[in-house]
Amino acid sequence: MKLLAGNQFLKEIFIRPLNKSFPNVFNISFAE
Repeated sequence: MKLLAGNQFLKEIFIRPLNKSFPNVFNISFAE
C-alpha cells in the first residue's frame, strides 16, 4: 500500500512535470 502511494506521489510531483519536457520517453515508460 505504501509503495503504491509513493509511486502515485512521485507521478504527481516528479513525473508529470518531466512528462511535459520528455513526453516520448515518459509516455513509453509510464503509459497507463
